[in-house]
Amino acid sequence: MTIAPHLLENYQKLLSFSQEMLRLANEGQWSELIQIEISYASTVEALARCTRDNPLSIKSLEQLRPVLRHLLDNEREIKQLLAKRKDELNRLINQSNRQQSLMSTYASNSGLVLVPRDI
Repeated sequence: MTIAPHLLENYQKLLSFSQEMLRLANEGQWSELIQIEISYASTVEALARCTRDNPLSIKSLEQLRPVLRHLLDNEREIKQLLAKRKDELNRLINQSNRQQSLMSTYASNSGLVLVPRDI
């Protein structure tokens, strides 16, 4: 028994979305990645429904193994890129908070003349 053509087509579509998401993540196009991720998630849901009703045979899974491996590899790389982006955003937020705190401190002391004291 071979895999049904519509299932294979959906797995290929999923792989295409995954490759596009990886490309966008590498290019830092985060908004575009989110748009593709919506289609990716929809395709995953469709495949889950389809395979829940008609589980794949061992032979079909063997046929899909290269596609599944590629999907997992892409997902791992995308997660790594997203983790880097998250760290970058956290750094920017922390920097902004420090600047805001500094400006607040400066503003509260503006107009004061600070004179060194004798020790």
